[in-house]
Amino acid sequence: ATRARPASRMIPVAIAEALATLLWCYAGVLLIVWIRRTAEMGERFHVGMTALLFGSLVPVIGVFLLLLIGAAVLGLPWLARAAPLLLPAGLALSLQTELADVETPHEAAHLGRLLIAAFAAMALIGAAAWW
Repeated sequence: ATRARPASRMIPVAIAEALATLLWCYAGVLLIVWIRRTAEMGERFHVGMTALLFGSLVPVIGVFLLLLIGAAVLGLPWLARAAPLLLPAGLALSLQTELADVETPHEAAHLGRLLIAAFAAMALIGAAAWW
């Protein structure tokens, strides 16, 4: 039998889960936009755009692995708790960087993407709470 955690200790975990869900949704919205922009550019650019995206993900994956290895080596398990936030944030940052190269950024477009991601995250969190 496991003991239930006090509610006050669960609040930071719930905030981190909600933030991670928002970041994953934002990365998903940006991925859809990136795929559309890449498709509009023509077939001869697909491989190059994909290589650029993966190239911008390399530092994110490196920091992610260093964080996990550092947490294990130093014996700091709380350091590894940042890992679920680092991966979607890095993916969103990489996609945002690559999108900036192929489109002119508009604040309204960024706000719209963020709102879509926020509504998707709220729907996922609400569905998870419902079931």
